[in-house]
Formats: sequence, structure tokens, C-alpha cells
Amino acid sequence: DYKERDKLLKILFNLIKRPDESQRQMIMSGCIAFTKLNGEVEAELFPQIWEQIDNKYYERRLLVAESCGVLIPHIPPFLRGSLVLSVLTQMLQSDKGESVREAVVKSLGILVAFTDDINKFKQCWE
Repeated sequence: DYKERDKLLKILFNLIKRPDESQRQMIMSGCIAFTKLNGEVEAELFPQIWEQIDNKYYERRLLVAESCGVLIPHIPPFLRGSLVLSVLTQMLQSDKGESVREAVVKSLGILVAFTDDINKFKQCWE
């Protein structure tokens, strides 16, 4: 049921106010499991990720950037070049946190490695 999955994803993302590295790894593992089992990345998982982009805690924004990177191999190519690229681009333009920006760049590197479309490759490179 969509409503139950949405509640569970909200709990997963909001379980810890300021997740440390191991807690972020745990949350990202849950996201990967959700993606493999359900596949509703665009409609269900990414809205949860998108809500955290401007969170006041850098740890949560770091979770967003790192989640994008670890999810890239598990999501369809058309979402990589649109949704993931949009999230990472927005974060790179707006976030001032050094560790967050570093995680965004790492995730963009993973995105480039999985990009087949030359136009999307050029967007990532820019």
C-alpha cells in the first residue's frame, strides 16, 4: 500500500535528526533495499530525498548527497539523467557546506560513470 510505504520512508529518513556516518549508511542501505524490492523510486523515494535538500542540519543534506550516489546503480537510466542530476545540481549550486559539496561531487562522479547519454554526460561535466 502506497500510504504505508510513504509513512515508512518518512520514518526511515527522519529517524535520526543528525545522522552520523554509520547511521547514514544504515539509512542508505534501507533506501537500496526499498529500491530493489519496490522500484517506485521516482514516485515514492525521491520525494523523501528532495524534502531534505534544504534541511538546516548539514548531516541530513549530506545524507541526500550520499543517497543519490549509492542509489545511482539501482535506478533506471532515465531517472539518473533527470531526477538525480537535478537534485545534485541544485545542491551544488545552493549548499555552502564543504562536506556536503564534497559528497555531491562524489555522487556526480558516480553519475558520470553510469551515464550513457552524451548530452547528460556533458551536463554532469559542466
